[in-house]
Amino acid sequence: MDTSPSEGVIFKIKDRLLQENNVKVVIENGKAEIREADESFEIEISDLTTLLTGRLSPMRLWRLGKLRAGSWKNVPWGISEPPGKVRILESIFPGLIMHNAI
Repeated sequence: MDTSPSEGVIFKIKDRLLQENNVKVVIENGKAEIREADESFEIEISDLTTLLTGRLSPMRLWRLGKLRAGSWKNVPWGISEPPGKVRILESIFPGLIMHNAI
């Protein structure tokens, strides 16, 4: 059974320290590749790391204003319904339960 999302998403990754990391990554059909495209999301590389490791979910990053989508570069207060692409990211990058040692 294929559980991959029917739509793809595009990240515009921003890195202030290493310019070579400033790329657009297209994720679709279970694969990721670097290529030019109109981005769905803009994200700092440090925030992308928390997404890839499962530390923060796409929804949490969007609510924190770290995952900026389309014309919603800043999340307006009172918005309860996230953009549809955030839901697609939730299926691609499920959150993990993290247990931090004290």
